[in-house]
Amino acid sequence: MASSPRRLHVIIELLLAVTSLHLVFLFLFRRYPIPVGWLGTEFLPGALLVFALAWVRMWTDKNPNGDLIPFGDRWRPGMALQGIRGPAVLLLGCFLVVFFALNEYGGRVGNDGRIIYTYVRSLVVDKDLDLTNEFDEFVPGQSDALREALRTGGGVPPNELGAAFFWLPFFASTHALLKLSAVFGGTIPADGYSYPYIQAVCLASLLCAFEGVILSYLMARRYFDPEVASWGAVVLWLASPLFWYTVYEPSMPHAVSLAAVAMFLFSWFRARDTGGVATWTWVAFTAGVMVSVQRYNVLFLTAPLMTLLGRVRETPSLREGAKLRQAGWVAGLSLLAFAAATAPLWLYHWLATGSILRNIDIPAKALEYWRNPSISEFLFSSDRGLLSWTPAAYLSVFGLMVMFWRRKTVAGIFLMTLSVGVYLLSSTWDEGSSFGSRRLTEAYPIFLFGFCNVLVMAKRSPRVLLGLACLFLITWNFLLVGQVRRAEIPQMGTFRFSEAASRGVDRLYQKVGHPFAAPANWVFSWVYGVSPDRFDLVWGHRLYHNLTIDVGSPSDMYFVGKGWSVAERTSAGRTYRWSDGAESSWLVYLFAPYRYRLILTGEAAHGSDGLPQRIGLEINGNAPGLVSLAPGKTVAEAVVQAEFWKAGLNEIVFRYSYTVNAGEAYGTSDPRRIAVRLERLELRLE
Repeated sequence: MASSPRRLHVIIELLLAVTSLHLVFLFLFRRYPIPVGWLGTEFLPGALLVFALAWVRMWTDKNPNGDLIPFGDRWRPGMALQGIRGPAVLLLGCFLVVFFALNEYGGRVGNDGRIIYTYVRSLVVDKDLDLTNEFDEFVPGQSDALREALRTGGGVPPNELGAAFFWLPFFASTHALLKLSAVFGGTIPADGYSYPYIQAVCLASLLCAFEGVILSYLMARRYFDPEVASWGAVVLWLASPLFWYTVYEPSMPHAVSLAAVAMFLFSWFRARDTGGVATWTWVAFTAGVMVSVQRYNVLFLTAPLMTLLGRVRETPSLREGAKLRQAGWVAGLSLLAFAAATAPLWLYHWLATGSILRNIDIPAKALEYWRNPSISEFLFSSDRGLLSWTPAAYLSVFGLMVMFWRRKTVAGIFLMTLSVGVYLLSSTWDEGSSFGSRRLTEAYPIFLFGFCNVLVMAKRSPRVLLGLACLFLITWNFLLVGQVRRAEIPQMGTFRFSEAASRGVDRLYQKVGHPFAAPANWVFSWVYGVSPDRFDLVWGHRLYHNLTIDVGSPSDMYFVGKGWSVAERTSAGRTYRWSDGAESSWLVYLFAPYRYRLILTGEAAHGSDGLPQRIGLEINGNAPGLVSLAPGKTVAEAVVQAEFWKAGLNEIVFRYSYTVNAGEAYGTSDPRRIAVRLERLELRLE
């Protein structure tokens, strides 16, 4: 009979498996009702439970040599997480944070990802690679030129196929699941376009990114303490463009490309030690996979080439006949492996265009413009500059330089690889929008080494200062993410970093409020459902007998609560705000609990067949009645008795009988759920 700790480990691992599957289920079907209600419908509690179970598993594990357990033994009950330690739990925690962010803010296919997505859809659903119908049904109008080229050129665009193969198992599994659900009465379309398919592709990219992070951590752990390597991996993920391309643009190929690059560099690391025929053949095969995902990944071939050149220079015996024949044998097998891995890419492009190089191929462009690389712009410009957008990369390069100064060969190889990459990519720097320098997102494993070295050097300083520095790097990246998402700074074009920093500070202040008013402002935020910065303007504002709020005017900032959009203005100059969501509120200070007439001036949103908007009133948690606003400007009134009011701060909540999609109601792309457009709110003493 299994021992008590062993039984506990089996239970924990079963709970982890069930909870993880449920999280995946919630993620794939987040826009649809959950058929099994007792499992829960909230993502965050499940993610916290996964982290807690992993933490408990770590503390109940008495085997300090879990890494030495054979892989086959880990399939035995209770052994899957044997030897898990703090660094692994930290990496899992970071993954869950990014997974939660993807669930909340991601879940989209856009830009180049739409074209790669059509490959997968055509392979699984249509069982061909003619993408003409996918472009007509899925790819937006800005690709009209490419759509016309498809019709005249056989229906296949010249893009890399590699990312599609990484997505294929997830897409095909989702397709099979939806087909099976249709047998039991499911109504989600199994057409390759419905939301679960898109979520499956996003999940595949996230898992690929996590694989890349794990392999990078394992490489860094050979040179640094596991704790340092894990903290470096976490901070660099959250403080670099990798976060953007796993949360907001997961359909772009960079997350998948990172997995391929990390797999290649990891195999090269092993080959540096063993150097066997099979090992180098595997390096060549992973190189082919890496190039098939993104062709500019050829820059990472610099690392093994420098290793091989160094061995030839340091080992004169390689010139002997037997050694030379063995080297030739390794080279031949490696070329075959590389050719086998890249054959689908070259064959597809030759069939599609008659050439293995496409006209927008980055290596080809670099050869064309090699005399005029834009190195300074690529590194320092506000227009996607590598170092100006990502301070963590700046520190990483510095850390690699220090490692090289201390005669660490791997640092020299990595610096040379980065130099080749900068030269190659800066030759085509002005093509394509991105979050920061997206084409070096895949260099995450290299940057991790330098960043870990900086952490080692900084460990002599107080831990608090080191933690604050890492927090600053993450916060800076998050503030840029938010501004790019809101189109406040461009993904292509220059801007002032001072303005971005100022907006970032404002956004941060909205989230945390004035630090010396804490915790009162946080309690205020929780009670009234507004951001902590609202405390500054509302709490302690002067008292009123009668009150008129011109909604949308500068003075309404002293009263506006939750559930209102930004202030807007009509063509006639009248200001207003749209409600945003199913309820909204106002916060007003009154001298005493008198009998008031509440007067609303505004109109109901269109798109409800002309039905009036019935607004349920709630004053300080009590409901005195209803008012109605119809489409078209109108006035609604209600008399609210004195017992509903109080001296001091009063909360007036509006609960709407229906909301409509603003884009559908007014023929725009506005995603808000609106109910009323309010121009004025009045309180008059009766």
